[in-house]
Amino acid sequence: MNKDNIILEPPHKWQLFEPINIGKCWIKNRIAMAPMGLVGMVNPDGSINRRIVDYYVERAKGGVGLIITGLTRVENEIEKLMLDGRHILPILNSIKYVTSHSELTEEVHHWGARIFVQLTAGTGRVIATLALLSGVQPVSASEVPCYWLPTLKTRAITREEIKQ
Repeated sequence: MNKDNIILEPPHKWQLFEPINIGKCWIKNRIAMAPMGLVGMVNPDGSINRRIVDYYVERAKGGVGLIITGLTRVENEIEKLMLDGRHILPILNSIKYVTSHSELTEEVHHWGARIFVQLTAGTGRVIATLALLSGVQPVSASEVPCYWLPTLKTRAITREEIKQ
């Protein structure tokens, strides 16, 4: 047999298109979409808009088994993140967010995909440029330099804010 007739087989069977469970969550294949920033693609009240729904639904239609959304804030009082009175990122503590995300989830599930939400408590030290756009000092576990702007420091979150 010459080298042109050799078919290289991977050491294991290809499993990319095989289902997998993450805990009790069944996923139709092992194709996962990592979270991506969708900054500014939200309604003024922090709910997700049709543009975000369409964006994720197209990925589900294309065969992605698991979609992990971009950042969704769990609150917006400790570190207000707004630009011109509008939310920059989706915010979980809004009833309109729950309604809009339910629509997204239903449409993604229609195509057989699952969707996980990436949650964040604030901009912290990594995406502090968003906080700068809003004119607030980024909050983190302790006072540390921001990753992208080392001259800017975060402020340490207080115990009362953690409880909140």
